[in-house]
Amino acid sequence: MTQLRNNKTLFKTDRVEDGLELPAKENVLKTFESKELYHSFSSLPQSTRAVCKLFYLDDFSVKEIALQLQISEGTIKWHLSEGRKQLKLILKPA
Repeated sequence: MTQLRNNKTLFKTDRVEDGLELPAKENVLKTFESKELYHSFSSLPQSTRAVCKLFYLDDFSVKEIALQLQISEGTIKWHLSEGRKQLKLILKPA
């Protein structure tokens, strides 16, 4: 993972970043402390956890993750979708 993080500057991205971020009250990741997030991520299956960590916490794009992990972008998107479903259940307020 460290090597992937160090190589991040080598990637060319075509993301449009303005206006894509959800307001804090709608973005579950911003409402929890990092300790809670890491604990919640630890309950995900290993491959899903790795993809979600790279995407949500380390800010890699789907394309960058697919290239580095050598799996398809569709598989990355599936892992992200599954991760969101599982995290939604874990982080759901009581």
